[in-house]
Amino acid sequence: GCEMRYGSQDVCLVFSFAHGLCDEVVLNPPQGMGFRVLVRAGHGTQAWLWCIGIPKEWETMRQSGTTNCFGEAFLELVADADPAVVTYLASVTTRLKAQDITGRVVEAAVWLADNPVLELEVGEEVKPVVLVGDALCGKPFYTGSTLNHHFADVAEMVQSCEIRTQLSCDSFLSWRTKFAMRKQRVLS
Repeated sequence: GCEMRYGSQDVCLVFSFAHGLCDEVVLNPPQGMGFRVLVRAGHGTQAWLWCIGIPKEWETMRQSGTTNCFGEAFLELVADADPAVVTYLASVTTRLKAQDITGRVVEAAVWLADNPVLELEVGEEVKPVVLVGDALCGKPFYTGSTLNHHFADVAEMVQSCEIRTQLSCDSFLSWRTKFAMRKQRVLS
């Protein structure tokens, strides 16, 4: 079996919108807002704005209607909305040239497998099962899962492992060590 470990868990506001951007953007909200903001471009003109780590005391609705202002969508999602947050999100709307905005509230957590290499008994032999990508660890609604990140995991694993014609779990000791360091960073 493979135990899972969980890191931090946050309540997030996720806004879907149409835009004129094509790159990932990190927006720094004014100090005291209590959350981080990340914009992730999707396919075509689709994008998402994440407000990560919103205060748990905010009373929230689960989903908003469609609007053309992040501030208005925020007002639909959060009771007793802070006017400074509404003003900030309205300015983000202008900066991103956003339209057709809908918002929802989600809970997001980091997860990590306990071990990146598992032993699978196949008849009389023990074969390694190597975890990479989302099977190994994930951060939904934080940075999203990307194919490039999965390729980077595989490339790092291949570079760090002793590749032989007969692979064993010991072939992946370096991968286990690298993953242990990553896990320590995430859980600390």
